[in-house]
This record gives sequence, C-alpha cells and structure tokens, in this order.
Amino acid sequence: MSEQVNWNYWEDLNGLVGRDANGFAKTTWDNVGVQYGLQALKDRNIDVETFIELNQKIGGWRQQAQLKAENIKQIPLIKWPLWLSLWGNHNITDTENGIAARHQADLEAIEGAYRSGQVFVGKLSLPTLDIRHYLEEDLDMHHMSASFNTRIRIEQHQGNADNQIIWVSHKDFNPVVRGFEVMDQWMDNLRNDPQRDVVKAIPPYLSDSCFNQDGKIINQGATVWDGRWNKKTKGACSEIYPMFSTVRIAAGATWEASIFKCHLQSIGMALEKGIYGRLDIGGYQKILEKTFPNGVCDYDKGDLGRPTMIGI
Repeated sequence: MSEQVNWNYWEDLNGLVGRDANGFAKTTWDNVGVQYGLQALKDRNIDVETFIELNQKIGGWRQQAQLKAENIKQIPLIKWPLWLSLWGNHNITDTENGIAARHQADLEAIEGAYRSGQVFVGKLSLPTLDIRHYLEEDLDMHHMSASFNTRIRIEQHQGNADNQIIWVSHKDFNPVVRGFEVMDQWMDNLRNDPQRDVVKAIPPYLSDSCFNQDGKIINQGATVWDGRWNKKTKGACSEIYPMFSTVRIAAGATWEASIFKCHLQSIGMALEKGIYGRLDIGGYQKILEKTFPNGVCDYDKGDLGRPTMIGI
C-alpha cells in the first residue's frame, strides 16, 4: 500500500517550511486577531453588531490532519459532478461558545519562507516592467493591488521604486509585444553604456502608463497611479482603472501586504489607539474581548514571523 500523497502548495515546500507532528507540511496561513470588515465598520457601512457577528463566525480552516476530501458525486447522464461540500464547508473550524476558532500559522514555516526567498522583501535592482490587464471588475485573482504591494516593498527596501514601471491596459488590448520592445531598448541602453545605472537607462518614453482597448496610451507619468495605496490624490490612470482593496487591507493591514502573522494587542489598547476611528464602541469592549480572546492585530509592528536577515 502506497503512502498518501498530500496534494497542496505547502507539500511542495516541505523542505523549506518543515513538517508538523502529524507529518504534514507546515503552513504560513494565519488569521488570528484579524478584524474582518473593520474598514466597513469605520465607514459605517455595517453596524457594530454585524461586525461582531462576522468576526465570531468567520473562523478558519481545520488543521491539515483533520481535513477531509471534498464530497463530490457523479450523477449518471449529467456532464458535471455535483459538489456536496460547497466551498469546503466541512473543513471549517468548529464554533465553541459562539466563537469560531481562527487558523494559526507556524512561526518556523514563516521564517523558512523568508529565508528561502519565497517572500519578496523589496530587493530589486533589475529593470522591471510590470504589465497586467485591468480585471478588477471581473473579480479576477490577478488583482492590481499586487503591483503596488510590490512597489511599496521596493520603496521600503531601497528608498524608491524608479526601476519598476507599471502598465495596465484594457482587457481587449495585449501590451506584451510592446513591452518586449521597450524592455529590449532598456537592456540595450545598459549594454551600450555599462557605466549607466538602471534608472538612467530607462528609455525617455517609458513610464507608468494606462492603455485603452485600442492600445492607445490614455495617460502616463510618475503620478498616474497615485491613490489610497500611497496616501496621495488619485492619479489620472487610477481614475480610469480604480484599484480594489483586499480583505486584509479592509481589516486594517498595510498596503504592502507583507504580514503573515500579526503581533497582537488587547482590545483596550486598540480602543486607546483609535483603531475604530470616530466610532464610540467602548460599550462593546467585553463582547469584543470574547470575540478576540487573544487580542487583535497591531499592524504597526510588522510580521511576527519575519526574521532579521543580514544583507536584506
């Protein structure tokens, strides 16, 4: 009898993240202390009762040793299989005393991910042209915020992200061929003048840009993508192709999206720091403490699992 194969992303990285006591690859998933819907609460799009109910019920995934395969049944004469376990609902954590348990990451797995280079920390000296279609309205997984998460990390590491150019186009135009042409010119500039640095070698016509469905540049320049991500007035391209937020950012996380496991703070400390904005929710402190028995995320302190890495 052959051993069971665990088909998942973490198993591919088991040599980097290690294995738990049950033999499963450790993971970096964590949502302990995450206040889902925090921004909606602050914007008064939901009330406090809804915010609390959401966070009491949202829970997380069971530990891998407890996970069960999806319940799928093939019905004769029907082309598509019937999924009886919708959204993997049988693998979510149980609710105890009205509170669903959250999923906890392994700190050694997070450290292993960082040390092995699985996490981009902003170290980038190469000419970089970031190209994507605008698919926010399709709720596509290739969301725009990833480009700007990257930009913030580069800026934090080296002081600027001048060597990263971002292009976004209407989904009916493919800018990749044009992208190869300008990258060839950028690389030729470096080859022809090895003393020139990467930024000074950028072709004069190449900058942050947005394209319409016909391939015409709508706007370009250093400020066209300004917006919430860098706390500036919305730029010309951001007006046309607005960037959606993410669940974690809406829960109070930073735009560089670089925190696997947050440091925790008490509800009392969160209230003192004004995390809930102008809302007066002191009367809900006890139920919030019950909802978040370990405390809530303090994103100002960064990633709890990130190691100190010399030279990075």
